[in-house]
Amino acid sequence: MMCLCLRGDFYAYKVRDSQGRVRELLPLLPGAISVRQLTNWELEYRINLLDGTSKTLSQSEIFHVMYRSLDGVRGLSPIACERQTIGLTLSAQEHGASTFANGARPGGVLSIPSVLSQEAYERLKMNWQSAYSGENAGSIAILEQGTEFKPVSMTNADAQYLETRRFQVEEIARIFGVPLFMIQSTEKATSWGSGIEQMSMGYVRYTLLPWVKRWEDAIWRDLLSECDEDVQVKFNVEGLQRGALQARFEAYQKGINMGIYSPNEVRELENMNPREGGDIYLTPMNMNIQERDGEVFDGQRDAGI
Repeated sequence: MMCLCLRGDFYAYKVRDSQGRVRELLPLLPGAISVRQLTNWELEYRINLLDGTSKTLSQSEIFHVMYRSLDGVRGLSPIACERQTIGLTLSAQEHGASTFANGARPGGVLSIPSVLSQEAYERLKMNWQSAYSGENAGSIAILEQGTEFKPVSMTNADAQYLETRRFQVEEIARIFGVPLFMIQSTEKATSWGSGIEQMSMGYVRYTLLPWVKRWEDAIWRDLLSECDEDVQVKFNVEGLQRGALQARFEAYQKGINMGIYSPNEVRELENMNPREGGDIYLTPMNMNIQERDGEVFDGQRDAGI
């Protein structure tokens, strides 16, 4: 996932047993791999090894999970796509570090009634910075010969520094679809519903499931053989939705009693194996229609409903 989120691609070499089944995955560095598409539409992977040599592998030998792609060959790096956003965040961080390193105070002007020589100017500037900046900020200044200090007032609020920092946190979280409450940023109300339960369900549905689906499809395509046709690939995220367990099973019960679901269909939704006799659809007695002596018997009508 780190390779996928930072570089846009994850590669692994598939180690097979004597029967051709994949038994092991050896992760590969994304930066050491170049990919090209052949005339038969298959992909070819060229790997730069640590000993300085290179090796070419076919698509059947590589497990490849890809982020969003323009050509279906290489994934787009989320970091590269949003480099300007991240660059602005780093610039704001450096600005804040520099501001607070100087006592969180903006510069000022030393007003001197007479003209200074170049030597006196350099000496005054050096002495002032060493005595009243950084760790010495806030100490008492001693001025001579009519020198007057006039601060240039500009606060962080005036420069909207804090607002910029807060916005950049949201921008980076937005790159990966992470809700703000997951990174302890709760100033703004979420649009995914109220309460941790609803927000957690939204996190699973809108943030995790697209990644989960991407992994499931890649595993199905690259790691399973014809011998595994009865195997299903499924990430179990039910543990993150346990708060909705009661409501979910109440809905299942109503669906089974109304004949909408069979027990095995419910078990499939819960990632459970089917059971014998679980493919029966129930029908309420008052909804059952039968034929008696050539006439259609309607349970509701004959019951006076």
